[in-house]
Amino acid sequence: MQASTSSEKNLKERQHVAGWLPPWAKNRQVYTLKKWYVRYNSEDPYLAPERKMIMVGGEIYDHPDFENGSNITTSTIKEVHQRYILTHSGSVYKLYGRPRKEYMKFLKDNGITYDGYQPIKVKS
Repeated sequence: MQASTSSEKNLKERQHVAGWLPPWAKNRQVYTLKKWYVRYNSEDPYLAPERKMIMVGGEIYDHPDFENGSNITTSTIKEVHQRYILTHSGSVYKLYGRPRKEYMKFLKDNGITYDGYQPIKVKS
């Protein structure tokens, strides 16, 4: 089996832009997040790890309640498919581009490999 070439990886990263949507996103407005990052819903050191849930923050675009470029934090993530995020509130977000530099540094410092095709992974 051959390793993926960078052009194949670029194609995979572009597929989400070409109109394909996960089934749960098809009849919903999709908002765009740029310069995004991942964070927990709590910084409480005494909260059990299984109680912590992740959210995404970043610059929002295409949302009727926010000016383009406003910084927001989503509600907690319910499901992820490639670069599409479904939150527990029912909103759908598309991650655009690479995450914030600070988040990339966090990944590197913690030995976590960035995957541009599926940049966020959540446990069910």
